[in-house]
Amino acid sequence: LPVFALSPSQGDVDILIAAELMEAGRAIIRGFITPERTTLIASSHRIAAVSEKIEPGDGRASSEKVQATAQAAAKRFIAFDMEKIAADNGTMISASLLGALAGSDALPFTRESYEQAVSAGGRG
Repeated sequence: LPVFALSPSQGDVDILIAAELMEAGRAIIRGFITPERTTLIASSHRIAAVSEKIEPGDGRASSEKVQATAQAAAKRFIAFDMEKIAADNGTMISASLLGALAGSDALPFTRESYEQAVSAGGRG
């Protein structure tokens, strides 16, 4: 059975979902992503971190390096621009993230169970 945690332990995370690429990078740095067990699902779009904004000139970290590191650090890495999909469909990124989780088959739930959960709320 899956166990969901708001306070995960390093090296003990089966699935991590990041709403933007640098959030995934921070999870890797903090030791939550491991090649033995973690499926990392991340939106590939970027939101500049405060540390990137205060750097003189262009202080942005390399998206390519973060993606390469994620590929190496995770058992499985799934990334695409989920923010664009959400915007194109007039919804929030959380809907794209849930769709990516459903499509990953990382949890033992059917597509129909995700669809039922979303439609039961009356908003999806």
